[in-house]
Amino acid sequence: TNYEEDDIRFKKVSLRILTAGLDGVVQFHSFDAKTAFMRHLYSTKLNDSITSVATDTTGDRFAFGTVSGEVFFRMKGPSIVSKKRTNEPHAGTYSFFQRGMNEAPSAGDYTVTTQKKKKRKLSKHDRAIKEFRYSEALDLVLATKQPKVIMGVLEELSKRKGLTHALSNRDENSLDPIVNFIIRNIRKPHFTSTLIGISHKLIDIYEVVAGNSPGIDDHFRRLRRQINIECQGQKGLMVLVGQIETFMIPAGEPIDDDTPA
Repeated sequence: TNYEEDDIRFKKVSLRILTAGLDGVVQFHSFDAKTAFMRHLYSTKLNDSITSVATDTTGDRFAFGTVSGEVFFRMKGPSIVSKKRTNEPHAGTYSFFQRGMNEAPSAGDYTVTTQKKKKRKLSKHDRAIKEFRYSEALDLVLATKQPKVIMGVLEELSKRKGLTHALSNRDENSLDPIVNFIIRNIRKPHFTSTLIGISHKLIDIYEVVAGNSPGIDDHFRRLRRQINIECQGQKGLMVLVGQIETFMIPAGEPIDDDTPA
């Protein structure tokens, strides 16, 4: 039993066994006469030690005798089944569409089962991000050489505030894939804003070792050369746009001072 005291009184009604003890705990059990197995159903606690238990013939009313000489009476509450609606639900209501949801199939019924969707297997870099191994995740995604996937991981690391951790503590060899990716893709318009921010972060991290590592210095010289080429190209495009706007002005119309020539 689940009692703290050994003095227990038993009262059997139908297939239920009611037990009570000196600790005031009353428990209800289900008894199987064929297997002699008793299963605990629920329990409650009274404020006094119980020495005797009595029930009526229906098992709906209970009497508990206590050490202090008082007798407590309890009655079982109304059945939930009797309160359930017996009429058929109206068509179009929620209850109407839920008919038979909890019914088990009978023998010979044709059952339709759906295949469970296989859980999508995480890639190596996704698993590394999930386990907070940010540096390893960046190395793994750079090895795929897929720009869109790499940019997705960089943005995810930025959201998790793990980009600085992923870029730090690198030597010449481990820094090379990152710089090469920036050089190849910084001119692409949909990558430019993100890669400019990553370039600034790299400069902030490795400016303390500038001049001490020839390999790292070479990486940043290549990056600077690529950025200078892009800036010169943008300046040339701006000049070309100004010249085109000059030719697009109709003849005889005055030219504003703000119009580039």
